[in-house]
Amino acid sequence: MRDGKSRPETGAVNPPRTLFKPGTWLAKIDFINHLILFNNVLITVLSENEGGKTSFNTLLQNNLDLQIKSIAMTVIAPCDRQNIIEDIAAQLHLNSDSGATMASIAKQVNERKAHVLVVIDDAQHLPEAFIKEMM
Repeated sequence: MRDGKSRPETGAVNPPRTLFKPGTWLAKIDFINHLILFNNVLITVLSENEGGKTSFNTLLQNNLDLQIKSIAMTVIAPCDRQNIIEDIAAQLHLNSDSGATMASIAKQVNERKAHVLVVIDDAQHLPEAFIKEMM
């Protein structure tokens, strides 16, 4: 993202490695695929530090249904709400202007009947009001 406030996840940060695929994680990923394809939801993955969230996200990204467009970003404090919105709109190839909101992004996604997953790492840096807006 501009101004160094968030950065897209490219997967090239760590060298390729074999990822352990627990059956319970794969079952959860199947459920997440179903939720995204048939509902509008906000999903939160929580764990302690070094609890496997990044590994789970990597496995999720590799096992998403092909109909789902995925965006991954890491939020860096302090974050700028408008820059995050513009970044999401750009990654989804949506119309964006200086007054874009999460509601306008959701409207465009719904008009296109698209299935979208936005993964935000370090979301604890997001203001509470912005999280509510995203919901």
